[in-house]
Formats: sequence, C-alpha cells, structure tokens
Amino acid sequence: MSSIALLKNNKYSLIFLLVLFVLPFLASSILIYSLVKHEAVFHSMTIVYWVVFYLAASLTMALSLTHTTLISLITGYFLGWTGLIYMIPAYLLASYIGYYIAWFIDHGKLFDSLGEVPKVKSVILNLKKKEFQVISFARLSPVLPFAIMNALLSYLKARMPNYLLGGLVGMLPRTLLFVYIGMKATYFKELVTSPEKHTSGEVGFVALLIISVVGLIYFIKKAVSQPSPIEK
Repeated sequence: MSSIALLKNNKYSLIFLLVLFVLPFLASSILIYSLVKHEAVFHSMTIVYWVVFYLAASLTMALSLTHTTLISLITGYFLGWTGLIYMIPAYLLASYIGYYIAWFIDHGKLFDSLGEVPKVKSVILNLKKKEFQVISFARLSPVLPFAIMNALLSYLKARMPNYLLGGLVGMLPRTLLFVYIGMKATYFKELVTSPEKHTSGEVGFVALLIISVVGLIYFIKKAVSQPSPIEK
C-alpha cells in the first residue's frame, strides 16, 4: 500500500490524533486559569467534590482536554500522596475510555492497513510478543502524550490487560514524580508557570526520558531483527 493510500484510507483516525495533540493546550490553559483564580475553593473541597473532580478529570484526560501531568501536579499540590487514591483510578478509567473512543473511530482499520505492508506487519507482530513491556516503556516517556498513546495502542489492537496494567506500571513513576513536585510548590501559579525552578522535576524528567527511550529502542531493534512470525 502506498503512503497516499494509507493516509486516505485512515484519514479520520489520523485527524483524531491531530485533534488530540492540539486540544490540551487550550483546555489546560483554561483549567490553570480557574485554579489560580479560585485556589481557595479547591483547598476547601470535601471528598465528594474531589471524587467528582477526578471523575471529570478521567474524561478530560481521555479526550486530551487536560494533560495527565497537570492533573498529577494538582493532586500533589492540593492533596499530597493521599491524592493517589483518586489519581490512579482516574488514570485507569481515562485509559479505558480513551481506548474505546479511538476504537469507535478506527475499528481496527489502521492496523489492517499497516498489515498490508509485510515488513511493518512483521515488526508490529514481533512487538506484540512483548506488548506489556513495550506499553510500559511507552507510558514511562514524559514526552509521549497520554491521549495520543491511548489512540495509537487502540489502533494497534493492544490487549486490554496489557494495555491497562502495562500502562499503569509505566505511568506510575511519572505520576509520583509530578505529585512530589506539586507537594513542594508554595504557590500553584508558581508551580505551573515556572517549572524550571523545580530541579527535581528536571532531573526526573530526563531520567524517565532516557529510560523510556533506551527501553523502546531495545524492543524495536529486537522486533526488526527477529524473523517474521508471518513466515513461520
């Protein structure tokens, strides 16, 4: 299949990825403004209101309206480590919703289109042998957007247990890092407007990026070098 045909046959799936990339810049700005403006209200929220907040956050994260990093910073700043009891279920719910939204749009068409290119299909099938590990390293990366990865993994027909558990294993270090940074901030405005002041965030960001890149390169190189399972 030619590149043009691939793009034409999967235009809605690819447009959806573009929308997921653009949306969080606008929506997160609105949320940050509301938090800075009404910080005292969030400090006084009860458990019920926080449950509602994280249910809403699971939907906004799934739809790429808010970054998971921002929700983690909010968790650390307002709730500390105890906020993880809300954050982790919200993350899993957002992953689940995001997967099926992408599936509703794509219905596996992109996977089938890629399958028409023998070498690409071979690499994908080899990667799926280590699906849990690949998903974990992909989620660990602080530069791969959460909602876009939801869509890509759905397009590639990731198995749900590997998708959810592998994703949780990969996202947990990122989440813990940004919750910690949120806990150390004195003012929320400072937290979201001056991230360069948080040295621990810079070090942790680089460390997660290096580990994730090394892990993904290892599994991709292995998948490329292995014989095609199609030919066996």
